Amino acid sequence: MLHRQGGLKTLAKLSKSKEDICQRYAAIAMRFMSSSIEVQNLLANGKESFLFLEFSGSNLLDFQRAAAAAFASMSLNQTGKSLILRKGGIRPILQLCIHLDLTVRRDAVFCVANFVSSPDFRQYFVKEGGVETVKAAATTNHNVELLRDASRAMSSFSVDTATKEIMISLEVPKVLCKLAKSPDSST
Repeated sequence: MLHRQGGLKTLAKLSKSKEDICQRYAAIAMRFMSSSIEVQNLLANGKESFLFLEFSGSNLLDFQRAAAAAFASMSLNQTGKSLILRKGGIRPILQLCIHLDLTVRRDAVFCVANFVSSPDFRQYFVKEGGVETVKAAATTNHNVELLRDASRAMSSFSVDTATKEIMISLEVPKVLCKLAKSPDSST
């Protein structure tokens, strides 16, 4: 409801505030609003700026976390996926996959796994180095949730014959063996 009353514009202004606390709460509010299909439609129609791309490249961890969480939420439906693709969000998502902060990495890898499960979007991630990035994220982490999502992404990538060749050349099967030994039985 907040977005109908100019809330996105207000939050965009607050995110540029000189006060750290204003920036932090604006980022948190934007993260929660991003899960709304209605907000995603507003963003897709170009009526509001797509701050998450700006947030992903920020030096502020709260903004980076907000961007990763927003991308993860939006990746759960076609509207959000299309929006991210049109706004140029694939590279920023892949960059977040190798971020130093575990929360950011986990949300970004979750987002990639959701995207590449759809044949319509998979090719875009392959072209941008998604296989390499997910492999890097999986080999440097021991977090069960991240490994589960990396496993989902690799499984989806392996559906395409051309991508299988990339995976073999990058020695992804070794990474998959590591995932198979994970303490979590669902990976």
